[in-house]
Amino acid sequence: MSENRVVYISGPISGLPMDQVEKSFNDYKRKLIHEGCIVRNPLDISPYHPDKTWKDYMKDDIVALLDCNEIHMLPGYESSRGALLEMHIALQLSIKLKIVKDD
Repeated sequence: MSENRVVYISGPISGLPMDQVEKSFNDYKRKLIHEGCIVRNPLDISPYHPDKTWKDYMKDDIVALLDCNEIHMLPGYESSRGALLEMHIALQLSIKLKIVKDD
């Protein structure tokens, strides 16, 4: 029996308009669900709260990443310190990496 694809979505969030971030992450989440994947979306894992810091979000997200067997990097990840940290952790733990290209 094949292992379920549990995919963590990584990409830029901080400093971007939230409607743009939500569209990007949620559109990709729908695509993965359509493919039969179990999806870990940072926007679902750690919803916005004004008292949360970047570090708080990253701690929540990294815990979720550890239970995944794939990480997909959305366009723009190269300029996101959080996404680069998630990618580094995934690579060190041999989590399958996919770079998502702009359509």
